[in-house]
Amino acid sequence: MTAGSDAHIAEMVGQAITRVDPDTDDLPGILDAIVAGRTSVEGRRTPWHVSFRQAAGGAKRRVKNRLRDLL
Repeated sequence: MTAGSDAHIAEMVGQAITRVDPDTDDLPGILDAIVAGRTSVEGRRTPWHVSFRQAAGGAKRRVKNRLRDLL
């Protein structure tokens, strides 16, 4: 399992990481650990105020577009 992000704003990039437990600290060791499933996902959830700001921005954009279409 590997971590991933669908970050849409810079401050949220890097919130999810994949911790790998390799036998050796070289590329083949890291890739072998990923294939063998010796990984864990770590990170933090998006703070509520960031989610709210994103949702509010989307709602504002939709209202503005509807009003523009009506006028």
